[in-house]
Amino acid sequence: MKKALFSLILLLFTYALFELATFVAYKIKFGDYNVHALQVAKQEAIIAKDKSAVFVPAAAAENGVIRKPILHPYVGFSVDGKRVDPDCQSENIMDCATRIRVDTDQPMAKRSDKVAVVGILGGSFADGTARGGSKQYFDHVMRYIPAFKGKQVVVYNMAMGAYKQPQQLMQLSYYLALGAEFDVIINLDGFNEMAATFYGWRDSGLHPAFPKSWNHRVSSSLSRDGMMAYGKKFQLLESRSGLAAFASGFPARWSPIVNFFWRIMDPGYVNRIAAVDAKIDALSKVPEDKRDFAYEALGPDMNLNSADDVANYAADLWLNSSLAMRDLAEGNGARYYHFLQPNQYIDGAKPLNPEERKIAILDHGGYGNAYKQLLPTLLKRVKPLEEAGVHFYDLTYMFSETPDTLYVDNCCHLNPKGYDIVARKLMTTISDDYYDLPASD
Repeated sequence: MKKALFSLILLLFTYALFELATFVAYKIKFGDYNVHALQVAKQEAIIAKDKSAVFVPAAAAENGVIRKPILHPYVGFSVDGKRVDPDCQSENIMDCATRIRVDTDQPMAKRSDKVAVVGILGGSFADGTARGGSKQYFDHVMRYIPAFKGKQVVVYNMAMGAYKQPQQLMQLSYYLALGAEFDVIINLDGFNEMAATFYGWRDSGLHPAFPKSWNHRVSSSLSRDGMMAYGKKFQLLESRSGLAAFASGFPARWSPIVNFFWRIMDPGYVNRIAAVDAKIDALSKVPEDKRDFAYEALGPDMNLNSADDVANYAADLWLNSSLAMRDLAEGNGARYYHFLQPNQYIDGAKPLNPEERKIAILDHGGYGNAYKQLLPTLLKRVKPLEEAGVHFYDLTYMFSETPDTLYVDNCCHLNPKGYDIVARKLMTTISDDYYDLPASD
């Protein structure tokens, strides 16, 4: 008995030494040993398999909601959302799910002396502004527009992650066709129009007017090699997620040994997944002489041979779509406001403290750096917009004197405090510029 106890103590002592040695090694290699930050990173790795682009419809369950990407006949793609009953006992989660109704499931609200209707359009930044701030803050703050005093304010959030023009134009047309009436239309965009368009053209030869990653969303365009590459990608995503789930469980989450090896292994998975993504992009890029056989996936013929060509095409598309949205809005009795979203990559746009910079800035590559290079081309279209009478506002520098941490990733997205600031800015701008509609002919 004493011998067994001694052996157990020796084993535990040896294990403790290994943990201590690994803790020291972790500190030397990675710096701070922050268990909470590690847990957050692991959780992101776990759910990455469900957030890894919408080209293959995969249901992502998060916070009691299942979101499944779907194709849409008018705006390219959308999301089918289902809410999960937390008290449901069925092993099949779909038995516990109820479809989340969307705006277009019911008759559209009508503006009147008692009801004001606001629509917001754009990509993920606009979507974040509408629902990513404090609880229902956007809906609340719109009530402070003086012209809406005493009215019920109905907000239609028509924005969605990855949308870019002409998707906003198509979404507005769709709502109007279904009978929507608006007092105010807000278009908050600019980033995806340039950055996502550039990467779609560069990596796959995707036409700028087609939705982001359209060639990946249309499954009939996939080759055998492409499907095998997707299979490999999802296998890697599952393996990465499984490793992170093990490392975040109890008691492994507290082990320096587990955390050390997870920190070493996870970047390997990320790099291998990135390599497969590059292969998928290469496989989906069709030679120009074969383009006629990939129209469904890549869109019309185009003579865009350089980044400058693409930037000018995308900027013209942005301009033309906004002009059409203004005409649609005002022709249907609504005021149209076009806002250029802020972004942290633009010099002087925001003071970034060291911690925010780590989160918010990639030194090379990524959508943000592409946007920084392409923005001057977009800005050349602002004068034609304004000369055409569009009520346009550039929010690029709205955070130039805001030292607080607002950005949450190295793309463009904000925390709730940041989105609340944007919502207030939209409201005050519209309040100060609530213009009279032109007389109809």
